[in-house]
Amino acid sequence: YCSHGGNIETIVLSPNSVQETFWLTIDAFNLAERFRTVVTILTDQVVADMSEDLFLPSDYSELSEIVVPRRHNMEMPFFPANSSEIDLAPNVIGEGTGVCVSPYTHTEEGYDIENMEAQWAQTFRLINKIRHHKKEILRYEAVGLEDAEVVAVAYGATARTVKTAVLEARSQGIKAGFLRLISLWPFPDELFERDLRYLVCELNYDGQLVREVMRAAPDKESVHFMGKSGELHTVAEVYTALRGVAKHQQMPEQPYIWTEVS
Repeated sequence: YCSHGGNIETIVLSPNSVQETFWLTIDAFNLAERFRTVVTILTDQVVADMSEDLFLPSDYSELSEIVVPRRHNMEMPFFPANSSEIDLAPNVIGEGTGVCVSPYTHTEEGYDIENMEAQWAQTFRLINKIRHHKKEILRYEAVGLEDAEVVAVAYGATARTVKTAVLEARSQGIKAGFLRLISLWPFPDELFERDLRYLVCELNYDGQLVREVMRAAPDKESVHFMGKSGELHTVAEVYTALRGVAKHQQMPEQPYIWTEVS
């Protein structure tokens, strides 16, 4: 997404339970340290207001083992802008030295600069330090994708009822699959390469995630939207939608369900 100096990549995680929120928060801090970028925990109101059991680890040694070690380089050049290593610049903060923090593009010695060559090199590295490690960042839950003809896609609290509906549909002979995106960004285009029908269930009016699915899927006409506002989708509603998309390749009309992506 655009900023004043060009686009950058970010990392977004979306939990669907109290327990997962705990672990993903730890995960987020480690990803932020690993990639030195903002990591967003995207919770919805349902997850934020949940009252569920939370199991804390009895031995915290397992947490200390996943802390990302820092690399340091306290001498110039701090990081060659044209380096072929598409990864993180070594750290120069936290070792007792004076540091000037600037919002501008900088040279490999750390000074402000505005020429296009430096702008391109830094933007290239900031984008690709995320894109080149998508497999490391990707997190998702899948059920029944091997034989699926229609895949229900969801995230956050919505995924809980959607998963139950998919299991019910499979028990009734419908070749349905379930895909819950835990990491929403960088967007996992590779999960939507198959020419299937997709039912994207979201807790909003006119679709947000569905637009990315339409972009990534081979045929955007095979991507159906099931939006709802005010309350979660019910299992019956999602089951009815899955049956309609599987048998008739279209969304059946249901009260308080939005299907148009405007």
